Amino acid sequence: MAVCLTRGGKLRVQEAVAAFEALRYERVRAAQKTGEQTRDTWHKANWDEVKKNPESMKLKREPWLLRFDAERFAEENYEAAVAASNTTVAGTSREPQMTEVVASA
Repeated sequence: MAVCLTRGGKLRVQEAVAAFEALRYERVRAAQKTGEQTRDTWHKANWDEVKKNPESMKLKREPWLLRFDAERFAEENYEAAVAASNTTVAGTSREPQMTEVVASA
C-alpha cells in the first residue's frame, strides 16, 4: 500500500488504492485457496491413514507465498496495475484484471 500511495501521490490517492487492489487481488485469492485446501485436508482426513503417514498432514509452505517481495512487485508493476484498474473501473466488472502481471511474478 505504501508503495502505491507514494507512487500515486496526494492527488491520486483513489488511483493508488485501486492499483493496490489490482496488484494484490490474484495473490490473496490464491492464498485463500491454499487455506481452503488445508481446511479440506484436515476436515476430510482419514485418521487411520494419517497415523500411518503423519507427514500427510504437514502444512504446506508454498514458496510463491512465503518468498515474495511485495514492495518490489508493486514498484515494478504499479503502472500496469493503474492501467488494469482504470480499465476495470470503466467496464462493468470491479474485479481487478492483473492475472498476466501476477502470473509473471
